[in-house]
Amino acid sequence: MRRLSQADLLSLYSHIEKRFSHIGELVNNAAVGPDLAATVDTCAQDFQLALEINLIGPYIMARETARRMKP
Repeated sequence: MRRLSQADLLSLYSHIEKRFSHIGELVNNAAVGPDLAATVDTCAQDFQLALEINLIGPYIMARETARRMKP
């Protein structure tokens, strides 16, 4: 599975802006759940991926949506 970059997310907004006249709302509904492994058994790479999907991705989506929403 290829990870989406910030550039990929910005490209998504380019497509949205071409297709629709405005953005009225955002539903941030992507996440990965814990595998219930103990912290000592969780590698940093798995933890980093969870942060990217559950925290950083939704932050970028919310920021970019807010920039484009009309009052």
